[in-house]
Amino acid sequence: MQAVEGLIPFHHESFPSDFHSQTWYKIIGDRNSEHPPLIVLHGGPGYTHHYLKPTFQLFARQTSTPVVFYDQIGNGNSTHIRDRRLDEAFWNVDLFVAELQNLVAKLGLQGGFSLYGHSWGAMLALKYVAMRQPQGLQKIVLGSGPASMALSKNAARGWISALPPRQAALLEEYRMGSIQSSTKVDHPLEELDKLTTLMKEPFPREL
Repeated sequence: MQAVEGLIPFHHESFPSDFHSQTWYKIIGDRNSEHPPLIVLHGGPGYTHHYLKPTFQLFARQTSTPVVFYDQIGNGNSTHIRDRRLDEAFWNVDLFVAELQNLVAKLGLQGGFSLYGHSWGAMLALKYVAMRQPQGLQKIVLGSGPASMALSKNAARGWISALPPRQAALLEEYRMGSIQSSTKVDHPLEELDKLTTLMKEPFPREL
């Protein structure tokens, strides 16, 4: 199956004029297919495309639909902005909507495309449609999108409290910025994923 990947320049009004960022993308399948491309929006913010890759590689193969993966700004193979990591005002919905709009434009998808959004990606998809009313959008599919951020945060706090106290404390320290290295919270995050995502051993490498 064909695959092409690359980096797309992305600039937002909140960036300094001399700051240059890039969005990483990968297209699996034939762009000349009769089926419009499907853009996959991963969860988070803070995840990457990897956990959705096995499912949508299979989808692309079985349906001959080209699939566009990308890592949202600040994550994975896209530009990281570490000095703004804890700046909640900076990481706003408009930033991610603008990045998605830029991706669609730079890849020339205005002639027809669909969206699949998972978790936070489902919220992003809805915000994108409401704010930009994008040309060429044909279908939108939402997976496990939260009904509200307040409910989502309350649920997350409940799951974290179910972890052993030391692991829960490490996650709170990381959230507050006391711990700078994400590797120190890898194990607590893995245990949290086992509670909330998939109770399977061994845990899939993509997750």
